[in-house]
Amino acid sequence: MNASSMYIETEKLPGYEAFKANDENPETGWQADGTTDEWLEVEWLKPQTFNTVVIDEVGNYISSYKLQYWQHGKWTDITSGETCGEGRTHTFDQLRTTKCRVWIDHVLRPPKISELKIFDVKS
Repeated sequence: MNASSMYIETEKLPGYEAFKANDENPETGWQADGTTDEWLEVEWLKPQTFNTVVIDEVGNYISSYKLQYWQHGKWTDITSGETCGEGRTHTFDQLRTTKCRVWIDHVLRPPKISELKIFDVKS
């Protein structure tokens, strides 16, 4: 997991690291330090296939975002949204890549995501 920034409570106890948005614990999460050009990324060593992304935002402060994947050395849009909140589910045709991210275009306060779930739903 990678992120554009991270809110730090104290140097000894950062608390909001990117990996906490993918630890299957809804009580933890990633929180950005700002409100401009923030992103949260999952990166795999080997390409993964998926067709579903679920974003669990704490609160409802994200007002514009994009889901993107890494293709041919650049970020490509999968879909976009105007609101997020808890349990925002996106389904799409299967993709295979080594990276996927949420790019946050506009937010009312620093975003906090408790879980970013990426998986392949078999039909």
